[in-house]
Amino acid sequence: MIEAITYKYMKDELLRKYRGRNKTIAILLVKPNKSQSSEEILNNISYFHQRSEDKLDIFLPGYGAYWGDSIPDSINVCRVDYTDWSFSNKHYVEFIKKLETISKFKYSGGSELILIDFVDKDLSFEKVVRVKLERALRDEAIDSIEEFIENVISRFIKSTNTYEVSDTLTLKELGKSIGSELKQKFAVYRMFTRSRHYIINNYKK
Repeated sequence: MIEAITYKYMKDELLRKYRGRNKTIAILLVKPNKSQSSEEILNNISYFHQRSEDKLDIFLPGYGAYWGDSIPDSINVCRVDYTDWSFSNKHYVEFIKKLETISKFKYSGGSELILIDFVDKDLSFEKVVRVKLERALRDEAIDSIEEFIENVISRFIKSTNTYEVSDTLTLKELGKSIGSELKQKFAVYRMFTRSRHYIINNYKK
């Protein structure tokens, strides 16, 4: 679990760790608004942090630690590894605006899990796995958000490598795997492909 107070902060962290490499990462969009999705995610944030280990980088836009008084609208919302983490609506919105500026992605307003490739030195929006968590829960496509995120992390842990794009398990195959898990809740696959909560899409401008 990695703080991402700004898009630039996330990009700099990816360049520092993976410049010249291909890597699948996760972006978890969640507002601390007391919704079921928010409660499930933030109550388990420290667990997800430990569980994902070095296999999956999960970035949390708008969140961070050790801000002090530098961010006026910050509110303390959770603890990660015994450290208090805060949230800023202003920086959360700015992160989303940046995503919407550099790609065709449009935010739904709810909690979302996004899996995206970092290729060489930038994010690639050509194949994005996007799960709208609140809608998936409401449609009973998943039993719980906690369980679903656990299953996604487990797929990376079970991989024999760091889940790079060039590996045998590609992002496209991961998307199909997640799709297979979700569609088990539906009697007909066609119903699933038309559902509102899951998509593999090209958001490249």
